[in-house]
Formats: sequence, structure tokens, C-alpha cells
Amino acid sequence: MNSVLDLRREVLRLAKIQDRAVCLRIPQLAAFYNLTERRVREEFADLAEKKLIRLSSWDGKQLRDISSWSSPQEFVQSTCDAGHVHIGLGSSNPVE
Repeated sequence: MNSVLDLRREVLRLAKIQDRAVCLRIPQLAAFYNLTERRVREEFADLAEKKLIRLSSWDGKQLRDISSWSSPQEFVQSTCDAGHVHIGLGSSNPVE
């Protein structure tokens, strides 16, 4: 079983099931898939960079799309969101 691949599949599945953003908790996903929280954040950032998902996170003042952060690394290292992120279907991920 590849935990990272399973996480990616589940995130993409969840992004497709609604027309609005889905709120996910990074600590719960990390525990379920036996990954570090940092690794989960890296996967979210990678999926967002590939435009497979839209990713938003709290920056300490407001909910911001990852594209408005200075870099994906800033999101990966951030703890302001307390592990809550919002995902939606990205522009490179067609609805089936």
C-alpha cells in the first residue's frame, strides 16, 4: 500500500464530489495515512501547483488561495491554519 498515492486519490475524489470547497484536517489525514503532517502539506501543495486542486488555507489573518502565498514552501511550513485546509476541483482536473 502506497500511503501517498492513496492520499492523492482520496483528495482528488473529495475535490470532485462537490461544487464547493471541502474542508479537510491535515492532522487527521496524516494519522489515517501514516504520514507526517509536513508530507501531507507537501502533497496538497504539489496537487495545487499542478492545478489538480484549488487549495486555500488560513494565513493568520484571512483565508488565502495557495497561489497568493509567496511560495508553496510558505504553505508547507505554516501552522497558522491549525491543520484546516479547503480544497476544490482545480482547472486541470475535468469533471467526469
